[in-house]
Amino acid sequence: MEKKDYNFFNRKFNTEADIEDYTSWKKSYKEKTNEMFKEILNSLTDEERESVGGIYWGFCEKNGRYGILDRDGNWSIYNNQNTHPNLCCYFYNISIDENAVTYFGIGEISNNKTNAFKLVRFILSKENFLRFYNEKSNYFHMIQFLLHQSWENGNNMIIVSVLSLQEAFPDNKKINFGFERGTSKDFGGVDMDIIYFSDATDNIQVKSGNYDVINDGCIVYGGKSIVNKYLNCGIIIFSDIKNGMTSSIIFKNSQNFKVINQDIIIKKSDVIFHTKKHMPVPEKIKELMKLCGKQKIVLYIRKEDSENYVKIEEKENGKILIINFYDHTDEDFEKLLDEKIDLLK
Repeated sequence: MEKKDYNFFNRKFNTEADIEDYTSWKKSYKEKTNEMFKEILNSLTDEERESVGGIYWGFCEKNGRYGILDRDGNWSIYNNQNTHPNLCCYFYNISIDENAVTYFGIGEISNNKTNAFKLVRFILSKENFLRFYNEKSNYFHMIQFLLHQSWENGNNMIIVSVLSLQEAFPDNKKINFGFERGTSKDFGGVDMDIIYFSDATDNIQVKSGNYDVINDGCIVYGGKSIVNKYLNCGIIIFSDIKNGMTSSIIFKNSQNFKVINQDIIIKKSDVIFHTKKHMPVPEKIKELMKLCGKQKIVLYIRKEDSENYVKIEEKENGKILIINFYDHTDEDFEKLLDEKIDLLK
């Protein structure tokens, strides 16, 4: 059997996701992954659990949900695995290399449930789980790299949004943001919020995507994803970085959108702010992401300390790069990013 690429599984997860019956790949893969993660994590000995970083299945106090938690009880990034095309592709190709699984008509929608279950059973058999998720293994480093690659791209859009909000509302009292996974706000669709000078507040949802100005407002590409969603957010922001240029549009979540295929039209009266220009900080972070991608360095964006910093740490099975983004007014932050870009080139 032949290997598949990311685009194949991206289509399986996203293009087929709206099918009503149980042949959806995304639905089948997600359900079986959750079921088997719970089963295997509950079966581990203390020694086995320690080898995979102390993760366990339990109740997360921060979001009121059951899932995979780290040793400190925080929501683990492993919870993202159940809908992650790139990681799914990685494991699928291992199963092909090892001739471990026989799939039938992997491209056929009618076979989704059977094939998805087979792949998950391969990934999360106890033998393979302890092989892949052992913190000392090269598999572990690649799993972390792939999971964080997509997660941190979203976090970089948070940084674009912070800078755009500051420009749109320069007299705001505070912009509250962070990069923590699995909070109750996160599950409620709230990525950040702003406190205005008047003490009024708005919850905000941030999405990755571009826009163009048209006669009667703006067209937001891929904007259909917000229709009838995020009703507890007064503001939506779509941001993107392409060809060395950053775009950002902030608009009211009026839900009075005109839908054209996968895109939406935002009326002029609902557009709060839009820009397409150079934003050095997020653009340099994206450059670091590309450099880390080439060298398989796991990149983390955090907001854990009261100062900005960028540092590289050597781990047993690879390097990690940590970007701590705390103060968006720090004029020296660009220099810190430049130093690591020069180091990795």
